[in-house]
Amino acid sequence: MVTTTGDDVVNQFKAVELLIEKRPDFPHAVKDSFSKLDLEPLGFSQLFDAQWFARASAPVPENLLRKAGPWQQLSTGSELVAWEKAWREAGGHEDILETPMFPAKLLNDPGVILLAGKTSRTIIAGAIAYAASGVTGITNFFSKPEEAAGQFAACLRNLYITHPKSIVVGYEHEDTLAEYAGLNLQSLGPLRVWLK
Repeated sequence: MVTTTGDDVVNQFKAVELLIEKRPDFPHAVKDSFSKLDLEPLGFSQLFDAQWFARASAPVPENLLRKAGPWQQLSTGSELVAWEKAWREAGGHEDILETPMFPAKLLNDPGVILLAGKTSRTIIAGAIAYAASGVTGITNFFSKPEEAAGQFAACLRNLYITHPKSIVVGYEHEDTLAEYAGLNLQSLGPLRVWLK
């Protein structure tokens, strides 16, 4: 479940209760997009807190790339398989599901942008973006921790080249945003993800 407003918290809480009642044996996750809900009484625990950010359309300064090479958009199913393998390994997601989480049909969705940073032919970083109505949302970013700032800058540079008039939005941990200083990311407010 994802909340889309910071108002009507009472009804949002009731909606979560109904989800649990319908499938009490099922794992549940809630993205509280405005960090307004307290779901501990329902047995949820906080998975993480983060900050929404936005970046106005602008070039990415060369010095912020920190030796990161250019990113490119995926175009084949085999690339997507390699991308998911790298994503799982980078984030410790190997045990989430054995079946693929990112189906090949995503490659045919005109709004979905599957991106990868590579060394030679090996994927070492990546992200998923979705472009619509002048806004590009970015999620599932991954890289080696020590290369994250440069790789994130390279990701943003690719999006600026391919979508030069688009605002980029997403969310990150507050300390991670501090590491991305210089990229002109404007903090918009908190969110929280709950897990049961």
